[in-house]
Amino acid sequence: MKNIKRNTANVIIEVARQLFFEKGYEKVTTREISELAGISKAALYHHFKSKEDILFTIVNRASDELVNNMKQALAKNHPQNADLQEVIAGVSQEYMKTFFNNLDSIKILLHDIEYLKPELKEIILQKERENVQQLKDYIIDLQKSGRLKKYNPAALTFIFIGMMHWLYFWFDVQGKLTLSDMNEIIADVFVNGAGLRT
Repeated sequence: MKNIKRNTANVIIEVARQLFFEKGYEKVTTREISELAGISKAALYHHFKSKEDILFTIVNRASDELVNNMKQALAKNHPQNADLQEVIAGVSQEYMKTFFNNLDSIKILLHDIEYLKPELKEIILQKERENVQQLKDYIIDLQKSGRLKKYNPAALTFIFIGMMHWLYFWFDVQGKLTLSDMNEIIADVFVNGAGLRT
């Protein structure tokens, strides 16, 4: 019985994720979600208290995945005795792999978090801060080892995250420029800068 309940909840989440992605949270009703999931509204409310509860579940899972993926990306690309540009490219590649494999959840996280109650929104924002902090700690370690200039570490952290996150707004996964190309560009620009030295 528990498995049936869990599966129904997952179906609701998957249906809602697709609808929120396509139409935006505000324009989706619980009636649409329940109809597309093939269940009654009463069954939906048995699993989730409200539409906001569904939204929170989606963005909470997406946040957890981003935090865990960043953790794995940093652990896989330990800077000790490795080429700095390759290390940065490795972090970028691992992180963006998850980012682009979950574009529907990422779009919802970026656009619809404002619909959460302040206390729920704060849970998600705390996870975002955790994600930033672990990258910042990694960058500080690179600075301590003399491998990165000692610019403000928060500035370097947001520059690096910004280069990855802004791909969501313009990068075409079907285009000529590949994610592998972007990893190389991001790593090169971050480590060496874009200016030619004369």
